[in-house]
Amino acid sequence: MDMDKRTGRSAQAEADGTSMTRREALRKARKRKDEQARWLIFLIFIVIYCGILGVLAYLFLRYTDRSLVRYEASQSVYAMDSFFEEYEKQLNNGKIPDCVDLTAYADVYCPIDYVEKTFLAETEGKQLHYEKDPSSYDTENPVYLILADDELVSKVTFEGYDGEVILGILTVLSWRVSNVETYYTNPEGSVTEDAVTDTYERETTDYTFTVPQGYTVYVNSMALGESELTDEVVEMKEFTYAKEYVNLSGMQVYRLRDIGCPIRVRITDFDGNVVDYVQDGTDYTAGYTYGAEMPEDLMQYCLQAAESWQLMMTRDMSFEGVAPYLIAGSYYYDMGYRFATGGDITFVSPHTLNDPAISGVSVTDYVKYADNCFSCRIQFQVNMHLTVTGQDAVNAMDSKFLFVYYDDSDDGVDNPHWAIADMTSDVTADETANAGDSNL
Repeated sequence: MDMDKRTGRSAQAEADGTSMTRREALRKARKRKDEQARWLIFLIFIVIYCGILGVLAYLFLRYTDRSLVRYEASQSVYAMDSFFEEYEKQLNNGKIPDCVDLTAYADVYCPIDYVEKTFLAETEGKQLHYEKDPSSYDTENPVYLILADDELVSKVTFEGYDGEVILGILTVLSWRVSNVETYYTNPEGSVTEDAVTDTYERETTDYTFTVPQGYTVYVNSMALGESELTDEVVEMKEFTYAKEYVNLSGMQVYRLRDIGCPIRVRITDFDGNVVDYVQDGTDYTAGYTYGAEMPEDLMQYCLQAAESWQLMMTRDMSFEGVAPYLIAGSYYYDMGYRFATGGDITFVSPHTLNDPAISGVSVTDYVKYADNCFSCRIQFQVNMHLTVTGQDAVNAMDSKFLFVYYDDSDDGVDNPHWAIADMTSDVTADETANAGDSNL
């Protein structure tokens, strides 16, 4: 009985133990299952989280990329590209760009149409390009320089507006042109540091023109007038005696001030013939020029006057023969009279004139100073035979004669005539020696 009880309790205990083991196993199984479920949920969360982060990262990178592209595209250089393209297109088509204002360079001697034509001519055929002004540091007002080869043409200033901050640190701006300065310089000019300044100033130049009285100076096809004529006079030794009889004061001086454009100069004489000039910086000088054609009758008259003077000096013509070609009471009139009637003429060697008596005739270098004054170079030689020695000799003439158209009479009638006012010897050394050996 006791054994059966013990056996029963043992069986019961064994049954209870088996039941507990089974419950523990079930508990552990449920625990593992719960842990697996939690890990699965965690993994799903991680996947979803990473997916969201990936999407956000993609969106952020896409936004950043687009923002950087937008920021890059908003740089002022692209606005300048567009501006320059139109600027260059209009210049290449022979048109002043719409943004270029040249009126500041125009004045009475530089009319706006001339300024525009010259501007186009000076940029034609040159390589146009632009560059950032190295002295421009204002990021909201950048400055660009347009150059034709190395010559500054225009300075373009942009203004940034409608600023928008992106990515917290970058500012995107829209651009518009706020100012265009055009540099219209002398064709020989070039870009200098002084030209590239923040403050635009119109550069001007003063010019001086020294020309014979009665000549006309044209600057850009405009004739200089009384308003440009100064009181300055450059005396000319040629007029030492002539100015006593005609109004010849010498070279006259014109002055142009504050000219803001390149100039084209043309100078003409009394008859409208273009004459040469010498340029020294901004100073232009034109002298009386040779080359005008001398009227034949006037040439023969001058030759006759010079021959008469020289024949008087060789005692082959009386003073009365040369007097009509002189001005009564003038220096040469009195000198000729004193020589012809005084003792000096007795020193002329006795001689006869050969045949031909005069040879080697030349009348050149005709210069017209005014309607009533001119000069010319007269050359010839008087051929003589010395009666004492039996030798032949020549008396050479090579002088510059100055004639004036003057009335030296006192009859109350206006009857001027061409007369010798001055003569300057231009005899060469050989001719002087030859003439000096004549012992007249």
